[in-house]
Amino acid sequence: MKKINCVVCSSKKGKRICQIHSEEYICPRCCAQLRNAACEGCRYYVQAGQYSSKKKSTVYPEILMRIDPEVDEAVEQALLLVERGFIKAAEKKLSELLEYAEDIYTVQYGMGVVRAFQNRHDEAISRFDKALEIYPYFIESWYNKAVAHKEKLDIGNMIRSFKKVIEYGDPQDKYVVQSKHLLSDFERHIQEENGIALDQYLLAEEKFREAFKQMEKKSWEKAALLFKESIALNPGHPQSFGNLGLCYAYLGHKEEAFAAFDQALELDPDYEPAQINRDILLRLDKQGKDFSKTEIRSIEYYREQELKKSSKLSRFFSRE
Repeated sequence: MKKINCVVCSSKKGKRICQIHSEEYICPRCCAQLRNAACEGCRYYVQAGQYSSKKKSTVYPEILMRIDPEVDEAVEQALLLVERGFIKAAEKKLSELLEYAEDIYTVQYGMGVVRAFQNRHDEAISRFDKALEIYPYFIESWYNKAVAHKEKLDIGNMIRSFKKVIEYGDPQDKYVVQSKHLLSDFERHIQEENGIALDQYLLAEEKFREAFKQMEKKSWEKAALLFKESIALNPGHPQSFGNLGLCYAYLGHKEEAFAAFDQALELDPDYEPAQINRDILLRLDKQGKDFSKTEIRSIEYYREQELKKSSKLSRFFSRE
């Protein structure tokens, strides 16, 4: 995208359309410094007002957070280094900034970008979250957090983060446009593959994660109930049936376990964990042995397969 200079300072990149400057582009810093009652109706003015009811800054109360132009400039330089592939140099610069400016959201965001490029996605998400604690309406952080969740194959949190971009962003903003496009593609994918709406899919995914946590605690009965709730919402999900089969196997309900494994394989004949666990249960049953002493086969397998089918959810990063 061609650089458009801020109509006020002429030195920074204009990223926001300013209603009090004839709909010309203005940089975020000038937007924050000039914001006043004449801005009423502007998204950024509204968001600042929303944030003021929750948290106030003693330095810049009009935007409710500490701003340091020199720090923002240093972050900008670090992100330019990232774009040019000098990740280590960017990391060094941002690490130095964190020593005295960890309360500035752009610094946390910048380090999150570095961690994302290093494929350290948990750390990236942590940094994006810290930026959002300071300024919850920072859509670049929501967007890149969504991408980091996508890289971790965490579909639910990916979708929730993209939804925040759409909720907080201007409809014309490229992050909002991209988020809408990606969610639309994924919703169509879910409808075609599972025959359910995206919100229903999300609720089923939440139930599945709750059930998974219960499995980690070896709370097989609670896990089985939650997997059944997930299946009721998304009956075309092989992984839920496969894990339900495991719960039944550990509870000693062999017939129900075989039925669940068979249902998982009917939905997806290539679902390897269900086939392996079914074979183990069958062998142990013939030997008269207890399934509860066996190891659980990986139950994260199917999540990767789902995202591979949605190839349009590609990695995306932009400083603009």
